[in-house]
Amino acid sequence: MNRSEQIQLEQQDPDRAEMERIAAERARSGDLYAIEVWRRLRLGRERIMLDLPPIDDLAGVMAAHAVVIKEMAAGQIGSRDALAVTSALDQHRRMLVSVEYQQRIWALDDTEDEEERALLAASSPRTGP
Repeated sequence: MNRSEQIQLEQQDPDRAEMERIAAERARSGDLYAIEVWRRLRLGRERIMLDLPPIDDLAGVMAAHAVVIKEMAAGQIGSRDALAVTSALDQHRRMLVSVEYQQRIWALDDTEDEEERALLAASSPRTGP
């Protein structure tokens, strides 16, 4: 962590900054538990930036998955970050599929309603002059 990141962290959350500092000191002395605590504290702060295509349809989600895999293979992001991003993309894909299925169901319902109305109209006796 560079000095500007440290100052920013101390301003945002002084307790967290102190915990991270203590964990880092103990980790340097070989304390395995401190190493894990320090790693977990750092995970919540680190952000990755990926240039993903629009994900408003299934093709876009698949293209975004390909970008994540390419970035991981090139060493630009780690496997944990790739897993986090692809998990979010998979949840989005599932939502898109659910919306598509719901639209199909509504379309079938509309078709059945139209057919039912046509049958009722054809079978009802006509009254008139």
